[in-house]
Amino acid sequence: KFIDFETGKVVETLPIALPTGAVITAWNYDARKQRVALGTQDGKVGSFRVEYASEMARKKGENAKITAAIKVEEFFAIGQSGKPVKAVSFGDSEGSKIFAAIQDVDGAMQVHAITIKAKRSLMGAGKPAVDRTFDLTPQLHGRPERLLSSAVGDGLLVADDSGELDYFFLQSNGDLVLRQQWAPFKGAADPRLSSLGFVFGDVSIVATGMGGEQVVFSLYNQSVTKDGATQEVRLYGQTKSFPKLKQAATFFAAGQRNKTFLTGHGNQASLRYVTTEAVRWSAELPFEVRSAVIDAKTEHMLFLDTKGNVHRYSLHDPHPEAGWKAFFGKIWYEGAQKPEYTWQSTGGTDDFEAKLSLTPLIVGSLKGTVYALVFALPIALLAAVFSACYLPPRIKRILKPTMEIMASLPSVVLGFLAGLWLAPLIEEKIPSLLLTLVALPTGAMVCGWAWSKLPVHVRSRVALGNEYLLVLVPTVVFGFIAWNLGPVLEQVLFLVQDPATGKKGADFRLWWPDVTGTPFDQRNSLVVGFMMGFAVIPIIFTIS
Repeated sequence: KFIDFETGKVVETLPIALPTGAVITAWNYDARKQRVALGTQDGKVGSFRVEYASEMARKKGENAKITAAIKVEEFFAIGQSGKPVKAVSFGDSEGSKIFAAIQDVDGAMQVHAITIKAKRSLMGAGKPAVDRTFDLTPQLHGRPERLLSSAVGDGLLVADDSGELDYFFLQSNGDLVLRQQWAPFKGAADPRLSSLGFVFGDVSIVATGMGGEQVVFSLYNQSVTKDGATQEVRLYGQTKSFPKLKQAATFFAAGQRNKTFLTGHGNQASLRYVTTEAVRWSAELPFEVRSAVIDAKTEHMLFLDTKGNVHRYSLHDPHPEAGWKAFFGKIWYEGAQKPEYTWQSTGGTDDFEAKLSLTPLIVGSLKGTVYALVFALPIALLAAVFSACYLPPRIKRILKPTMEIMASLPSVVLGFLAGLWLAPLIEEKIPSLLLTLVALPTGAMVCGWAWSKLPVHVRSRVALGNEYLLVLVPTVVFGFIAWNLGPVLEQVLFLVQDPATGKKGADFRLWWPDVTGTPFDQRNSLVVGFMMGFAVIPIIFTIS
């Protein structure tokens, strides 16, 4: 039945063309794909989709007309024939579909799964048929109670009556393999789960215990040692913890646009956001909630009470991902191996988790500023002193305007050059650059010291203020020699051992993370500071 919320009247009633004699004993609704998975009394599973179409208004002042249609897909036998299905879950990937079900076999609960594929031919896709069947019951430790599969069917979770979660993963070869077993509330007075659900993206799950404890587990790469070898495996790990509910959760609803979820018990409702572990709203409702849902635009919350009435609440929370913790705190993002400061405001998919930490932007700006000043201050100040006190007026009249014109170079252009031209150029020349930075001022001072030791009658032959011409050539020679000695310095000081062969080789890019434990990035603050130094030299020179 489709109901108009404005009038409360039933707009349309559509029959569902189920198989003859089918009695529904289990159902599961995927709001994002508008699909309902069904399990029957006689041990079959299937699904139907709700499809909507919109017609333009024919008269002025009328609203567009929205019509609905129900498309029932084929039903398939699963597990033991004729035994009722108590829970069902469905996933649909591009290659195949997967049904999983908990089945009551003479009082014993069993977990079965099937994959559905439609073989393609020259005439197009054929009729869907069962490709493979799986009996997952022998791998379980307890009596299965809850079943949860991701929307694309690549992950399947089973919770038993002991509170243990078993994680099965649909691998590329089509097999279901037990990947992980863990108890989220091990040690609690009652370790069983009261609710379990995915949040938007199906990477994180929210688990609630019978005592009201609520934690979030996310998939990320973890180091696992097997047969003496360590490898990275994508497993679930606890990343978040929410304030405890007063009782076991009786309802759970995930948002369809962001990482928001709605949970609670009795007449208590709480809206929470996974990324920042924030409770966005909580209230005591004037009715007892049986079920709840958040609409597709996250603009309304709908509650079904125990008397069969539906209550709609407006929701205005356009930016739950923002806040002081999001801007300045360490956050454990999905896929990350630990909490971290990260800025990445956009992504390629709708389920992207916005990373809004301002900390790396502020720290990066400060680092770039410090490095720019370290490079620019000595050059600009000493150049200003020399120009003001020693340089001949005829040269100063040319040099000063030239330096001031350099201030007109846009910093955006300089940053562009630093990222695309300078950074790749010096990536493999770090030792040469370091040696040159030391050699240039040292060479200039050596030349100055040598000049001061020359007899007065020799120095008097050079016009006052033209001494820099004598220093210029030797300094350039010093820089040239230092630049070419960089590879020799790398061979001596920056050796790193290859873990595969055990041999030592010279590579500053590998030596730096091996010794300091910090990553080596081609485009770093030092490169930014070096190039931004050129932007501020004219300003410091002119003011000085």
